[in-house]
Amino acid sequence: MRKPHLTALAVLGVIAAQPSLADVRVNFTKMTVNDCNEIGTCDWKLTCSVGNQQAIEFFSMAEANTNEEVRIGRVLTQREFPPVTVTCTAQEHDGGIGAEWEDVGTSSIIVNTTGGHTIQLNQHRDEGDVTVHFVAERIGSTGQPIVVVPRPGNDFNNDGSADILWHNAATAESQIWFMHGSSRIGRATVVGENGAAIFVGPPWNIVSSNDFNGDGKVDVLWHNDSTGETQLWFMDGHQLIGRATVVGEDGAAAFVGPPWNIVGSNDFNGDGKADVLWHNDSTGESQLWFMNGHRLIGRATVVGEDGVPILVGAPWVIVGNGDFNGDRKTDTLWHNDATGEAQLWFMDGHRVIGRATVLGENGGAAFVGPPWNIVGSNDFDRDGVADILWHNGATGESQVWFMKTARLVRRSTVDANLDGGGHLVGPPWIIMRR
Repeated sequence: MRKPHLTALAVLGVIAAQPSLADVRVNFTKMTVNDCNEIGTCDWKLTCSVGNQQAIEFFSMAEANTNEEVRIGRVLTQREFPPVTVTCTAQEHDGGIGAEWEDVGTSSIIVNTTGGHTIQLNQHRDEGDVTVHFVAERIGSTGQPIVVVPRPGNDFNNDGSADILWHNAATAESQIWFMHGSSRIGRATVVGENGAAIFVGPPWNIVSSNDFNGDGKVDVLWHNDSTGETQLWFMDGHQLIGRATVVGEDGAAAFVGPPWNIVGSNDFNGDGKADVLWHNDSTGESQLWFMNGHRLIGRATVVGEDGVPILVGAPWVIVGNGDFNGDRKTDTLWHNDATGEAQLWFMDGHRVIGRATVLGENGGAAFVGPPWNIVGSNDFDRDGVADILWHNGATGESQVWFMKTARLVRRSTVDANLDGGGHLVGPPWIIMRR
């Protein structure tokens, strides 16, 4: 049986090379298959490493045919760069009883510069032909021998960078800004299953976006303020490929309205699928819906350090979530509309295990109010901890606060230098929180 021809693709952040040593981050993004001659679907395994570190298996039994892609979204780091040696092994599974993994090839390259590089794997050409593409980015001297950085949320184009989702309240258009750090590098209007732009307005509202079905692609969560229905749009980049109404534990559609509101989504229980965070404006209760795709499989009230339900209402509002302290668990970001204080709740599932006021560069509490508003949080600089996204309703400026846990270390205005067009955007456009 003739074996497939395959291409694996990975990417490195583009930053000019420096003469001095630093640490390096290698960001692998996807694998593309050039030729699959199996009867049925080809199944792939890809394993890579940097330096002399232990190889990491990125995926196994990933299905893809000719000209199809397997998403990766994994990052490895190494101390002291340049150089860095990148090694990858690709295998294809010969289906059938007693089938085994067969090697497509193993190869290494020595990388001395940042930017894009490739590895060709075709030592066993009759088993396939693989090209691994990746990009390396300097990250300073962290001294970490290996770090697997989780892919940021809201990475719609799977390039390893967090993107921004906008909605136009007047035209009902939804648009994605593809980002590299705080720079916009492209944009796309959300289109429906037929490829045409899709326009949806009240009573439907976008309330969050995340990967709900565990396929490595960001989905969009909508809520109907009239009926209480919640609906998931399963996405492939900026295209809608399917939709489903959120159902309860009994399999029936779950209709929930005021005083309950959806205030975010993320993977709170560590099962690889996004959950839904609700807040009750009357009682101050916050509640997690643990999800399996569009189905609710469990729920829990958020409790404090003492295990007792914690009830918080206005002027405090939930404005974001993400892993702010690098423990791979989702935390919650609050803002006080009266004082301008922002506060982090460090979480372990539905339980608060600590909290901290957000501090400025000088170490003092940072108090920020209108016209600035927190419109989301994500890991924009790929350092493994969430950052804060602000928007100025008066000037249209968007600004990223790059964080180290609760402390602001630097800030950057969102620009469009690599994309062209304006970067100052206000009403009727609104940034959608994830």
